[in-house]
Amino acid sequence: MSQNPHVIIIGAGVSGIIAACNLISKGFRNVTILEAEDRIGGRIDSRRFNDGFIDFGAQWCSGQKGNSVYELCHTDFKFGSTGFYDTDGFVGLISNGSRVNKEMFQKLSLLRSKIEDMIDEMRESKGSIGDFFQQKYNEELESSEYDDVDNEMREMVEKLWETEVKANYAAKNWHDISANRYSQVVVCEGSQDLTWKTSGYKTLFDIIQKKYNVEEVLKDKILLNKKVDHVNWETDKIIIRTLDRTVYQADHLIVTIPLGALKINHKLLFTPMLPEKKIKAIENIEFGTLGKVFLEFEEPFWNKFNNSFKICAFLWKKEDLYEIMGTDKEWLTNIYGFLHLDGFPYILETLLGGNKMHEFETFSDEKIENDCIWLLEKFMKVRILRPIAMRRTRWLTRENFHGSYSYCSMTTAAKDVYPEDLKETVFNKNGKPTLLFAGEATSSKFQGYVHGALDTGKEAADKLIEYFEDQKEQ
Repeated sequence: MSQNPHVIIIGAGVSGIIAACNLISKGFRNVTILEAEDRIGGRIDSRRFNDGFIDFGAQWCSGQKGNSVYELCHTDFKFGSTGFYDTDGFVGLISNGSRVNKEMFQKLSLLRSKIEDMIDEMRESKGSIGDFFQQKYNEELESSEYDDVDNEMREMVEKLWETEVKANYAAKNWHDISANRYSQVVVCEGSQDLTWKTSGYKTLFDIIQKKYNVEEVLKDKILLNKKVDHVNWETDKIIIRTLDRTVYQADHLIVTIPLGALKINHKLLFTPMLPEKKIKAIENIEFGTLGKVFLEFEEPFWNKFNNSFKICAFLWKKEDLYEIMGTDKEWLTNIYGFLHLDGFPYILETLLGGNKMHEFETFSDEKIENDCIWLLEKFMKVRILRPIAMRRTRWLTRENFHGSYSYCSMTTAAKDVYPEDLKETVFNKNGKPTLLFAGEATSSKFQGYVHGALDTGKEAADKLIEYFEDQKEQ
Protein backbone atom coordinates (compact mmCIF):
# COMPACT_ATOMS: atom_id res chain seq x y z
CA MET A 1 0.00 0.00 0.00
CA SER A 2 1.71 3.16 -1.19
CA GLN A 3 -0.23 5.31 1.28
CA ASN A 4 0.56 2.94 4.15
CA PRO A 5 -2.51 3.84 6.28
CA HIS A 6 -2.47 2.85 9.91
CA VAL A 7 -5.38 0.51 10.68
CA ILE A 8 -6.05 -0.35 14.30
CA ILE A 9 -8.32 -3.23 15.21
CA ILE A 10 -9.87 -3.45 18.67
CA GLY A 11 -10.15 -7.10 19.66
CA ALA A 12 -8.20 -10.24 18.74
CA GLY A 13 -11.22 -12.52 18.43
CA VAL A 14 -12.07 -14.21 15.15
CA SER A 15 -13.39 -10.97 13.56
CA GLY A 16 -10.27 -9.01 14.46
CA ILE A 17 -7.85 -11.76 13.43
CA ILE A 18 -9.47 -12.42 10.04
CA ALA A 19 -9.64 -8.67 9.35
CA ALA A 20 -5.94 -8.28 10.11
CA CYS A 21 -4.97 -11.32 8.02
CA ASN A 22 -7.02 -10.06 5.09
CA LEU A 23 -5.45 -6.60 5.24
CA ILE A 24 -1.89 -7.88 5.63
CA SER A 25 -2.29 -10.31 2.74
CA LYS A 26 -3.38 -7.37 0.54
CA GLY A 27 -0.30 -5.31 1.37
CA PHE A 28 -1.38 -3.25 4.38
CA ARG A 29 1.80 -3.10 6.46
CA ASN A 30 0.69 -0.78 9.25
CA VAL A 31 -1.88 -2.90 11.12
CA THR A 32 -2.18 -3.15 14.91
CA ILE A 33 -4.54 -5.26 17.03
CA LEU A 34 -5.24 -4.04 20.56
CA GLU A 35 -6.52 -6.89 22.75
CA ALA A 36 -7.83 -6.34 26.28
CA GLU A 37 -7.23 -9.93 27.42
CA ASP A 38 -3.91 -11.72 27.91
CA ARG A 39 -4.65 -14.07 24.99
CA ILE A 40 -6.13 -14.03 21.50
CA GLY A 41 -9.46 -15.65 20.77
CA GLY A 42 -12.15 -13.51 22.36
CA ARG A 43 -15.20 -15.70 22.87
CA ILE A 44 -13.29 -18.60 21.38
CA ASP A 45 -11.66 -19.74 24.61
CA SER A 46 -10.04 -23.19 24.38
CA ARG A 47 -8.46 -24.23 27.68
CA ARG A 48 -6.10 -27.12 28.32
CA PHE A 49 -7.74 -30.01 30.12
CA ASN A 50 -5.75 -33.23 30.55
CA ASP A 51 -4.41 -34.17 27.11
CA GLY A 52 -6.60 -31.80 25.12
CA PHE A 53 -8.57 -28.56 25.10
CA ILE A 54 -12.15 -27.90 26.16
CA ASP A 55 -14.07 -24.91 24.86
CA PHE A 56 -15.40 -22.44 27.41
CA GLY A 57 -16.83 -20.31 24.64
CA ALA A 58 -17.70 -21.19 21.04
CA GLN A 59 -17.69 -24.97 20.70
CA TRP A 60 -19.46 -26.30 17.59
CA CYS A 61 -19.07 -25.70 13.88
CA SER A 62 -22.74 -25.53 12.89
CA GLY A 63 -23.46 -26.65 9.36
CA GLN A 64 -21.29 -27.09 6.30
CA LYS A 65 -22.83 -25.51 3.20
CA GLY A 66 -22.35 -21.76 3.36
CA ASN A 67 -20.44 -21.93 6.65
CA SER A 68 -17.16 -20.04 6.15
CA VAL A 69 -15.55 -21.72 9.18
CA TYR A 70 -16.20 -25.17 7.76
CA GLU A 71 -15.19 -24.12 4.24
CA LEU A 72 -11.94 -22.68 5.56
CA CYS A 73 -11.03 -25.65 7.76
CA HIS A 74 -12.45 -28.94 6.50
CA THR A 75 -9.53 -29.73 4.17
CA ASP A 76 -7.06 -29.22 7.03
CA PHE A 77 -9.05 -30.66 9.94
CA LYS A 78 -11.23 -33.76 10.36
CA PHE A 79 -14.23 -32.74 12.46
CA GLY A 80 -15.92 -34.97 15.00
CA SER A 81 -19.55 -34.93 16.11
CA THR A 82 -21.37 -34.64 19.43
CA GLY A 83 -24.24 -36.78 18.17
CA PHE A 84 -27.10 -34.50 19.27
CA TYR A 85 -29.38 -36.13 16.72
CA ASP A 86 -28.18 -39.71 17.15
CA THR A 87 -31.30 -41.53 18.37
CA ASP A 88 -29.25 -44.56 19.43
CA GLY A 89 -27.14 -42.39 21.72
CA PHE A 90 -30.07 -40.52 23.25
CA VAL A 91 -31.38 -41.21 26.76
CA GLY A 92 -34.51 -39.46 28.04
CA LEU A 93 -34.99 -39.41 31.80
CA ILE A 94 -37.87 -38.17 33.96
CA SER A 95 -37.36 -36.52 37.35
CA ASN A 96 -38.81 -39.54 39.18
CA GLY A 97 -36.03 -41.69 37.72
CA SER A 98 -38.11 -43.41 35.03
CA ARG A 99 -37.23 -43.53 31.36
CA VAL A 100 -39.02 -41.57 28.67
CA ASN A 101 -41.07 -43.58 26.22
CA LYS A 102 -38.67 -43.34 23.27
CA GLU A 103 -41.30 -43.80 20.56
CA MET A 104 -43.52 -41.14 22.04
CA PHE A 105 -40.59 -38.74 22.47
CA GLN A 106 -39.51 -39.30 18.86
CA LYS A 107 -43.04 -38.56 17.67
CA LEU A 108 -43.01 -35.23 19.53
CA SER A 109 -39.48 -34.49 18.30
CA LEU A 110 -40.67 -34.85 14.71
CA LEU A 111 -43.50 -32.44 15.56
CA ARG A 112 -40.94 -29.98 16.86
CA SER A 113 -38.99 -30.23 13.59
CA LYS A 114 -42.22 -29.59 11.69
CA ILE A 115 -42.84 -26.42 13.72
CA GLU A 116 -39.24 -25.23 13.25
CA ASP A 117 -39.71 -25.54 9.49
CA MET A 118 -42.69 -23.16 9.50
CA ILE A 119 -40.36 -20.33 8.49
CA ASP A 120 -42.86 -18.41 6.36
CA GLU A 121 -45.38 -18.31 9.22
CA MET A 122 -42.67 -17.21 11.65
CA ARG A 123 -41.80 -14.33 9.36
CA GLU A 124 -45.37 -13.11 9.57
CA SER A 125 -45.45 -13.40 13.36
CA LYS A 126 -45.35 -10.36 15.62
CA GLY A 127 -44.89 -12.48 18.74
CA SER A 128 -42.08 -14.41 20.39
CA ILE A 129 -40.66 -17.77 19.43
CA GLY A 130 -42.14 -19.10 22.67
CA ASP A 131 -45.61 -17.88 21.68
CA PHE A 132 -45.20 -19.34 18.21
CA PHE A 133 -44.05 -22.76 19.42
CA GLN A 134 -46.75 -23.03 22.06
CA GLN A 135 -49.52 -22.05 19.65
CA LYS A 136 -48.45 -24.42 16.88
CA TYR A 137 -47.68 -27.22 19.34
CA ASN A 138 -51.15 -27.06 20.88
CA GLU A 139 -52.81 -26.82 17.46
CA GLU A 140 -50.96 -29.84 16.13
CA LEU A 141 -51.67 -31.89 19.25
CA GLU A 142 -55.39 -31.60 18.52
CA SER A 143 -54.83 -34.14 15.75
CA SER A 144 -55.87 -37.73 16.51
CA GLU A 145 -52.31 -38.70 15.61
CA TYR A 146 -51.30 -37.64 19.13
CA ASP A 147 -54.12 -39.25 21.09
CA ASP A 148 -51.62 -41.65 22.64
CA VAL A 149 -49.57 -38.79 24.12
CA ASP A 150 -50.79 -37.92 27.61
CA ASN A 151 -50.98 -34.34 28.92
CA GLU A 152 -48.07 -34.78 31.33
CA MET A 153 -45.77 -35.91 28.53
CA ARG A 154 -46.89 -32.97 26.38
CA GLU A 155 -46.09 -30.50 29.16
CA MET A 156 -42.74 -32.06 30.06
CA VAL A 157 -41.56 -32.01 26.44
CA GLU A 158 -42.68 -28.40 25.97
CA LYS A 159 -40.66 -27.38 29.06
CA LEU A 160 -37.67 -29.31 27.70
CA TRP A 161 -37.88 -27.45 24.37
CA GLU A 162 -38.08 -24.13 26.17
CA THR A 163 -34.94 -25.03 28.13
CA GLU A 164 -33.10 -25.95 24.95
CA VAL A 165 -34.11 -22.79 23.09
CA LYS A 166 -32.99 -20.62 26.02
CA ALA A 167 -29.56 -22.31 25.96
CA ASN A 168 -29.24 -22.18 22.15
CA TYR A 169 -29.96 -18.44 22.12
CA ALA A 170 -28.39 -17.65 25.52
CA ALA A 171 -31.75 -16.05 26.30
CA LYS A 172 -33.43 -15.37 29.64
CA ASN A 173 -36.78 -16.50 28.30
CA TRP A 174 -38.04 -17.94 25.02
CA HIS A 175 -40.81 -15.35 25.14
CA ASP A 176 -38.06 -12.72 24.75
CA ILE A 177 -36.88 -14.01 21.35
CA SER A 178 -38.60 -12.47 18.32
CA ALA A 179 -40.12 -15.20 16.10
CA ASN A 180 -39.81 -12.96 13.04
CA ARG A 181 -36.09 -12.35 13.63
CA TYR A 182 -35.55 -15.99 14.65
CA SER A 183 -36.76 -16.95 11.17
CA GLN A 184 -34.24 -14.63 9.49
CA VAL A 185 -31.13 -16.27 10.93
CA VAL A 186 -29.83 -18.75 8.35
CA VAL A 187 -29.09 -22.30 9.49
CA CYS A 188 -26.34 -23.70 7.26
CA GLU A 189 -27.10 -27.06 5.70
CA GLY A 190 -25.36 -30.09 7.15
CA SER A 191 -24.44 -31.32 10.62
CA GLN A 192 -25.09 -28.74 13.36
CA ASP A 193 -22.82 -30.34 15.97
CA LEU A 194 -19.40 -30.70 14.36
CA THR A 195 -16.71 -30.73 17.05
CA TRP A 196 -13.03 -29.90 17.24
CA LYS A 197 -12.58 -33.05 19.35
CA THR A 198 -9.63 -32.56 21.72
CA SER A 199 -8.03 -29.77 19.64
CA GLY A 200 -10.42 -26.97 20.64
CA TYR A 201 -11.88 -24.17 18.53
CA LYS A 202 -8.52 -22.39 18.79
CA THR A 203 -7.52 -24.60 15.84
CA LEU A 204 -9.37 -22.10 13.64
CA PHE A 205 -6.76 -19.41 14.33
CA ASP A 206 -3.88 -21.67 13.28
CA ILE A 207 -5.68 -22.50 10.03
CA ILE A 208 -6.56 -18.85 9.29
CA GLN A 209 -2.94 -17.74 9.67
CA LYS A 210 -1.72 -20.64 7.55
CA LYS A 211 -4.25 -19.97 4.79
CA TYR A 212 -3.31 -16.27 4.65
CA ASN A 213 0.42 -17.04 5.07
CA VAL A 214 0.86 -14.44 7.81
CA GLU A 215 2.03 -16.55 10.80
CA GLU A 216 5.28 -14.66 11.34
CA VAL A 217 3.97 -11.19 10.47
CA LEU A 218 0.82 -11.31 12.56
CA LYS A 219 2.31 -12.14 15.95
CA ASP A 220 4.20 -8.82 16.05
CA LYS A 221 1.04 -6.87 15.33
CA ILE A 222 -1.01 -8.18 18.28
CA LEU A 223 -0.65 -6.27 21.55
CA LEU A 224 -2.14 -8.10 24.54
CA ASN A 225 -3.40 -6.56 27.80
CA LYS A 226 -4.27 -3.38 25.90
CA LYS A 227 -7.81 -2.51 26.90
CA VAL A 228 -9.07 0.53 24.98
CA ASP A 229 -10.78 3.03 27.27
CA HIS A 230 -11.24 5.96 24.88
CA VAL A 231 -11.56 6.62 21.15
CA ASN A 232 -11.56 10.17 19.78
CA TRP A 233 -12.62 10.18 16.12
CA GLU A 234 -13.35 13.90 15.92
CA THR A 235 -10.52 14.69 13.52
CA ASP A 236 -9.03 12.93 10.52
CA LYS A 237 -6.65 11.05 12.82
CA ILE A 238 -8.33 8.73 15.31
CA ILE A 239 -6.79 8.91 18.78
CA ILE A 240 -7.03 5.65 20.74
CA ARG A 241 -6.08 5.47 24.41
CA THR A 242 -5.63 2.28 26.39
CA LEU A 243 -6.12 1.71 30.09
CA ASP A 244 -2.36 1.83 30.68
CA ARG A 245 -2.43 5.40 29.23
CA THR A 246 -0.69 4.48 25.98
CA VAL A 247 -1.94 6.58 23.06
CA TYR A 248 -2.16 5.36 19.45
CA GLN A 249 -3.08 7.17 16.24
CA ALA A 250 -4.94 5.51 13.40
CA ASP A 251 -6.41 6.39 10.04
CA HIS A 252 -9.10 3.73 10.33
CA LEU A 253 -10.46 1.75 13.27
CA ILE A 254 -12.15 -1.66 13.10
CA VAL A 255 -14.19 -2.28 16.26
CA THR A 256 -14.85 -5.92 17.18
CA ILE A 257 -15.68 -5.36 20.86
CA PRO A 258 -18.38 -7.81 22.05
CA LEU A 259 -21.83 -6.23 22.12
CA GLY A 260 -22.11 -6.87 25.87
CA ALA A 261 -19.07 -4.69 26.53
CA LEU A 262 -20.27 -2.03 24.07
CA LYS A 263 -23.57 -1.80 25.94
CA ILE A 264 -21.72 -0.98 29.14
CA ASN A 265 -19.05 1.33 27.72
CA HIS A 266 -20.07 2.96 24.43
CA LYS A 267 -21.18 6.33 25.87
CA LEU A 268 -17.85 6.91 27.60
CA LEU A 269 -15.74 5.10 25.03
CA PHE A 270 -16.35 7.29 21.96
CA THR A 271 -15.86 11.03 21.43
CA PRO A 272 -17.95 12.27 19.78
CA MET A 273 -20.66 9.80 20.64
CA LEU A 274 -21.61 7.28 17.98
CA PRO A 275 -24.42 8.11 15.53
CA GLU A 276 -27.91 7.75 16.99
CA LYS A 277 -28.77 4.81 14.73
CA LYS A 278 -25.79 2.82 15.96
CA ILE A 279 -26.49 3.65 19.60
CA LYS A 280 -30.06 2.43 19.13
CA ALA A 281 -28.72 -0.86 17.78
CA ILE A 282 -26.22 -1.28 20.63
CA GLU A 283 -28.86 -0.64 23.25
CA ASN A 284 -31.66 -2.73 21.74
CA ILE A 285 -30.05 -5.84 20.28
CA GLU A 286 -29.96 -8.36 23.11
CA PHE A 287 -26.76 -9.96 24.40
CA GLY A 288 -27.31 -13.18 26.31
CA THR A 289 -25.22 -15.50 28.46
CA LEU A 290 -24.63 -19.21 28.03
CA GLY A 291 -23.26 -21.17 30.97
CA LYS A 292 -21.24 -24.38 30.85
CA VAL A 293 -20.18 -26.97 33.39
CA PHE A 294 -17.68 -29.75 32.67
CA LEU A 295 -17.47 -32.74 35.05
CA GLU A 296 -14.70 -35.32 34.81
CA PHE A 297 -15.22 -38.73 36.41
CA GLU A 298 -12.94 -41.71 37.00
CA GLU A 299 -15.31 -43.98 35.11
CA PRO A 300 -18.05 -43.29 32.51
CA PHE A 301 -20.98 -44.44 34.67
CA TRP A 302 -23.41 -43.23 32.00
CA ASN A 303 -22.57 -46.24 29.82
CA LYS A 304 -24.81 -48.26 32.13
CA PHE A 305 -27.75 -46.45 30.58
CA ASN A 306 -26.62 -46.78 26.99
CA ASN A 307 -23.40 -48.21 25.53
CA SER A 308 -23.49 -45.60 22.76
CA PHE A 309 -24.44 -42.75 25.14
CA LYS A 310 -24.22 -39.31 23.53
CA ILE A 311 -26.69 -37.13 25.38
CA CYS A 312 -29.41 -37.39 28.01
CA ALA A 313 -32.40 -35.07 28.37
CA PHE A 314 -34.08 -34.26 31.69
CA LEU A 315 -37.87 -33.99 31.71
CA TRP A 316 -39.38 -32.52 34.86
CA LYS A 317 -42.59 -33.77 36.43
CA LYS A 318 -44.63 -30.76 37.54
CA GLU A 319 -44.50 -31.63 41.26
CA ASP A 320 -40.69 -32.06 41.19
CA LEU A 321 -40.28 -28.80 39.31
CA TYR A 322 -42.37 -26.86 41.81
CA GLU A 323 -40.40 -28.36 44.68
CA ILE A 324 -37.16 -26.59 43.78
CA MET A 325 -38.62 -23.36 42.34
CA GLY A 326 -37.66 -20.47 44.60
CA THR A 327 -34.77 -22.39 46.16
CA ASP A 328 -31.04 -21.98 45.48
CA LYS A 329 -31.29 -25.03 43.20
CA GLU A 330 -33.77 -23.37 40.83
CA TRP A 331 -30.95 -22.68 38.36
CA LEU A 332 -30.85 -26.43 37.64
CA THR A 333 -34.23 -26.21 35.88
CA ASN A 334 -32.44 -24.37 33.06
CA ILE A 335 -30.33 -27.46 32.28
CA TYR A 336 -31.50 -29.49 29.29
CA GLY A 337 -29.41 -32.51 30.29
CA PHE A 338 -25.82 -33.70 29.96
CA LEU A 339 -23.81 -34.63 26.90
CA HIS A 340 -20.72 -36.75 26.48
CA LEU A 341 -17.86 -34.47 25.44
CA ASP A 342 -16.48 -35.69 22.11
CA GLY A 343 -12.90 -36.92 22.47
CA PHE A 344 -12.98 -37.00 26.28
CA PRO A 345 -14.26 -40.41 27.45
CA TYR A 346 -14.66 -39.40 31.10
CA ILE A 347 -16.22 -35.94 30.78
CA LEU A 348 -19.88 -34.88 30.84
CA GLU A 349 -20.86 -31.33 29.88
CA THR A 350 -24.00 -29.33 30.46
CA LEU A 351 -25.13 -25.98 29.07
CA LEU A 352 -27.69 -23.53 30.37
CA GLY A 353 -29.35 -20.23 29.58
CA GLY A 354 -32.31 -18.68 31.35
CA ASN A 355 -32.83 -16.01 33.98
CA LYS A 356 -30.49 -17.39 36.66
CA MET A 357 -27.15 -16.76 35.00
CA HIS A 358 -26.03 -14.11 37.48
CA GLU A 359 -26.73 -16.48 40.38
CA PHE A 360 -24.97 -19.30 38.53
CA GLU A 361 -21.84 -17.21 38.07
CA THR A 362 -21.75 -16.08 41.71
CA PHE A 363 -22.19 -19.59 43.13
CA SER A 364 -19.03 -21.27 44.39
CA ASP A 365 -17.44 -24.12 42.44
CA GLU A 366 -18.32 -26.45 45.30
CA LYS A 367 -22.02 -25.57 45.08
CA ILE A 368 -22.08 -25.96 41.29
CA GLU A 369 -20.49 -29.38 41.59
CA ASN A 370 -22.78 -30.49 44.44
CA ASP A 371 -25.90 -29.32 42.64
CA CYS A 372 -24.94 -31.06 39.39
CA ILE A 373 -24.35 -34.34 41.22
CA TRP A 374 -27.70 -33.93 43.01
CA LEU A 375 -29.37 -33.42 39.62
CA LEU A 376 -27.68 -36.42 38.00
CA GLU A 377 -28.56 -38.67 40.93
CA LYS A 378 -32.17 -37.46 40.95
CA PHE A 379 -32.77 -38.30 37.31
CA MET A 380 -30.51 -41.32 36.96
CA LYS A 381 -31.36 -42.83 40.35
CA VAL A 382 -27.81 -44.11 40.83
CA ARG A 383 -25.16 -43.27 43.37
CA ILE A 384 -22.49 -41.16 41.66
CA LEU A 385 -18.93 -40.84 42.93
CA ARG A 386 -17.56 -37.33 43.17
CA PRO A 387 -16.00 -35.99 39.96
CA ILE A 388 -12.23 -35.76 39.96
CA ALA A 389 -12.36 -32.36 38.26
CA MET A 390 -14.87 -29.63 37.47
CA ARG A 391 -14.70 -26.54 35.27
CA ARG A 392 -17.36 -23.86 34.79
CA THR A 393 -17.79 -20.60 32.88
CA ARG A 394 -18.39 -16.99 33.93
CA TRP A 395 -19.05 -14.98 30.76
CA LEU A 396 -21.58 -12.56 32.25
CA THR A 397 -19.22 -11.26 34.92
CA ARG A 398 -16.10 -11.11 32.73
CA GLU A 399 -15.64 -7.36 32.25
CA ASN A 400 -14.47 -7.55 28.63
CA PHE A 401 -17.51 -9.55 27.53
CA HIS A 402 -20.59 -9.22 29.80
CA GLY A 403 -22.17 -12.24 28.14
CA SER A 404 -21.77 -14.79 25.37
CA TYR A 405 -23.52 -13.80 22.13
CA SER A 406 -26.37 -11.78 20.69
CA TYR A 407 -29.94 -12.39 19.56
CA CYS A 408 -32.85 -10.26 18.40
CA SER A 409 -35.37 -9.87 21.21
CA MET A 410 -38.95 -8.66 21.20
CA THR A 411 -37.56 -5.22 22.07
CA THR A 412 -35.16 -5.40 19.10
CA ALA A 413 -38.09 -6.04 16.78
CA ALA A 414 -40.31 -3.39 18.41
CA LYS A 415 -37.57 -0.76 18.03
CA ASP A 416 -37.10 -1.79 14.38
CA VAL A 417 -33.40 -2.42 14.89
CA TYR A 418 -31.26 -4.80 12.83
CA PRO A 419 -27.69 -6.17 13.06
CA GLU A 420 -26.91 -4.20 9.88
CA ASP A 421 -27.45 -1.02 11.89
CA LEU A 422 -24.67 -2.11 14.22
CA LYS A 423 -22.40 -3.05 11.32
CA GLU A 424 -22.91 0.18 9.36
CA THR A 425 -19.63 2.03 8.73
CA VAL A 426 -19.18 5.48 10.26
CA PHE A 427 -17.62 8.01 7.86
CA ASN A 428 -15.97 11.26 8.88
CA LYS A 429 -16.85 14.62 7.34
CA ASN A 430 -14.38 14.01 4.49
CA GLY A 431 -16.12 10.77 3.51
CA LYS A 432 -13.39 8.52 4.88
CA PRO A 433 -14.48 5.20 6.46
CA THR A 434 -13.38 5.97 10.01
CA LEU A 435 -15.09 3.42 12.26
CA LEU A 436 -15.93 -0.04 10.95
CA PHE A 437 -17.76 -2.61 13.06
CA ALA A 438 -17.59 -6.40 12.94
CA GLY A 439 -18.55 -9.41 15.04
CA GLU A 440 -21.36 -11.95 15.28
CA ALA A 441 -23.80 -9.28 16.55
CA THR A 442 -23.39 -7.38 13.25
CA SER A 443 -24.39 -10.36 11.10
CA SER A 444 -28.06 -10.61 10.12
CA LYS A 445 -27.69 -13.99 8.39
CA PHE A 446 -25.49 -15.66 11.01
CA GLN A 447 -26.07 -13.74 14.22
CA GLY A 448 -24.67 -15.63 17.21
CA TYR A 449 -22.42 -17.88 15.11
CA VAL A 450 -18.63 -17.90 14.74
CA HIS A 451 -19.01 -17.90 10.96
CA GLY A 452 -21.02 -14.68 11.37
CA ALA A 453 -18.06 -13.15 13.18
CA LEU A 454 -15.62 -14.49 10.58
CA ASP A 455 -17.64 -13.14 7.65
CA THR A 456 -18.14 -9.65 9.10
CA GLY A 457 -14.47 -9.32 10.05
CA LYS A 458 -13.45 -10.15 6.49
CA GLU A 459 -16.10 -7.74 5.14
CA ALA A 460 -14.75 -4.88 7.28
CA ALA A 461 -11.27 -5.42 5.85
CA ASP A 462 -12.69 -5.71 2.32
CA LYS A 463 -14.38 -2.31 2.72
CA LEU A 464 -11.02 -0.70 3.48
CA ILE A 465 -9.30 -2.56 0.65
CA GLU A 466 -12.00 -1.41 -1.77
CA TYR A 467 -11.81 2.16 -0.45
CA PHE A 468 -8.07 2.39 -1.17
CA GLU A 469 -8.43 0.77 -4.56
CA ASP A 470 -10.99 3.46 -5.41
CA GLN A 471 -8.63 6.14 -4.12
CA LYS A 472 -5.88 4.93 -6.41
CA GLU A 473 -8.18 5.12 -9.44
CA GLN A 474 -9.22 8.72 -8.72
